[in-house]
Amino acid sequence: MLLTVSEDGQSIAVADDEGSVTVLDPNGKQRFKRTARGEAGERVMAMEFLADGQLVISREALGVTLGDEEEIALEWWSAQGIEIDRIELPARCEVLAAFSAGVIAGLVDGRVLQFDSNRREHKRWQGQYAVTHLQPYGQDLLVAAWFRLHRIDAQGSEVWQVEHAGLVDLLDASTDVGRIAIGGDDRNDYTMENRVLIIDPTAEPYMLAEGPELDADLAEFSTDSSEAAEGQSRITDAATYADIGHSDLEGLLSDDEWAQLSATKGAGKKKRSGAKKADAELMAMLESDVESSASGTDDGFDLMAGLADDGAVLHRPPISDAGQDQEVTADDSGIVVILLDGSHSYGEDGAISSYEWRDAASKMIGEQPQIRVKLNRGNHTFTLTVSDADGASTTDSVTVQVA
Repeated sequence: MLLTVSEDGQSIAVADDEGSVTVLDPNGKQRFKRTARGEAGERVMAMEFLADGQLVISREALGVTLGDEEEIALEWWSAQGIEIDRIELPARCEVLAAFSAGVIAGLVDGRVLQFDSNRREHKRWQGQYAVTHLQPYGQDLLVAAWFRLHRIDAQGSEVWQVEHAGLVDLLDASTDVGRIAIGGDDRNDYTMENRVLIIDPTAEPYMLAEGPELDADLAEFSTDSSEAAEGQSRITDAATYADIGHSDLEGLLSDDEWAQLSATKGAGKKKRSGAKKADAELMAMLESDVESSASGTDDGFDLMAGLADDGAVLHRPPISDAGQDQEVTADDSGIVVILLDGSHSYGEDGAISSYEWRDAASKMIGEQPQIRVKLNRGNHTFTLTVSDADGASTTDSVTVQVA
């Protein structure tokens, strides 16, 4: 499920779907194995090697843990396979990022926690949504959550934020060229919005305006204030088309239309009323041409015969319905169990043959129309894919916000 390599390339950690982590050397020989602790349902959510060779593992035990072990925790392992420390977390951690003196953890409740080399905890930042990506950027930190990318300084203050068209599924940054790239779609089957947003982190951020003057805050960033630009903005349609002659219009107007236009141009000030009448007649002629074109027939295709042709009817895919978005409240332990209901999905041309529920990490969590999931505080996105016997499929997503 997960794979990470140490900075010096001497250790490779592999996590499987049963909660075990195997650490290998560069030749593939096993150094040590960290076995799953829980009886069932344990998952490794993230792994990261530190500069000193230690391996930090974020895990969640959805089943029964051994003894009084924590259900959600960070574990520190030495290069020799010895567990050094274990710290309980208030919410699930799905992303880790190493830095010079320790590790940073992003939680599903929006918290960003920093642990130094002595594993002392410090709250670096608090957001509103589940943290999906972390990346150190010099002394600052890039935090992706929901549709936004945040830049957080060393003191935990937000330097700027950028909103993306879709969920931020991908993040990478290159400090040498000063560019940041984020990607992700909006999980909407109708728009299929997939974009890569390239950000210049050195650009001057600005405060968004509120109310009817939404774009007034951008006025001060306008740099085109020259007299030429001002004059250009005053160009009218008359000035734009004043130099058009017969050679430019002869391919667009008929002889009668051109005669009408010539009569209009030849009318002086004393004959202005006649010119206006000629203009009106010309417009009537043009409108008549348009109506004639619109009412003309095409290639003679018989629409009703086409609809009656059984061979022309295409197979219609099933309709996926993941249910309404949910807002629920967790209990005192910060946990809630909710029902994901895809039973309202249906097949247009036949019965649905399969259901697939996947979480935000694209891990399959169920194959039934209705499943129950155990969630921590934060925002969670689940995607339902339904397929019919002909192999056609559609997807739909649902968001669950746990307060």
